[in-house]
Amino acid sequence: MKDISNLKTMKKIAICLSLILVFFTFAANAQKEAKPSEILKPYTQCVFSDDLRIVKVDKMYSGKNRPRAVTTADGEKGVSRLASYRVMIKYPKHDYYMANIRPEVSAANEYEADKKTVIEWLTYLADGDKEFSSKEGLFKKEVNGFEIYNYNRRDFFFESRKSKKNPTGGVDSVGTAVIFSDPDKTITTIYFFNTKKPKKNPIGFDSIQEWTVARDNFFESYTSCIDQNRSTK
Repeated sequence: MKDISNLKTMKKIAICLSLILVFFTFAANAQKEAKPSEILKPYTQCVFSDDLRIVKVDKMYSGKNRPRAVTTADGEKGVSRLASYRVMIKYPKHDYYMANIRPEVSAANEYEADKKTVIEWLTYLADGDKEFSSKEGLFKKEVNGFEIYNYNRRDFFFESRKSKKNPTGGVDSVGTAVIFSDPDKTITTIYFFNTKKPKKNPIGFDSIQEWTVARDNFFESYTSCIDQNRSTK
């Protein structure tokens, strides 16, 4: 009888220890679960393979899901958003930014739908641009495990928008790209530029071909940097 009693006691102790282990494992995992804004930190701290530099970083949003609206061929749709940054990159000798990078974290259960919506938006954007460089549709490829969709214009064209701060017109918009990262459920939209305003001697890329080389180098360098940043966290 004594042996049976000891056995029951040992079983109870084992069950209690198992429950304690489960509790602490759950607590540890909860602590390890990064906040949405922390997930984006690797996207904001990069050194590139050439002279390109991050010159400005702004935390735009972090909190409860605040969807943003995009326009597609089927009308306006929402894209979930738990956190968002703005990262501006520039070559020191150029007179304007190369790109405005907008990494954002999607709600986990909406990420796949968000991807579909964003691709529809980018397709709609490209199809509506008479200067779109490709008749085959969006440029798509995988770089360092990231899925990239891109469209760009066949040459440099200045926008017609004007303001008090920029009376000569808008920036030279070259194209737009989106980088998807399934592991951390992020969608990074990139708006590419060249020079700020039309003038006789703009300080930027001399040709769309030169810009394309720089864009591809950026894709390779940026995604590699993000991957390395995430692995060292």
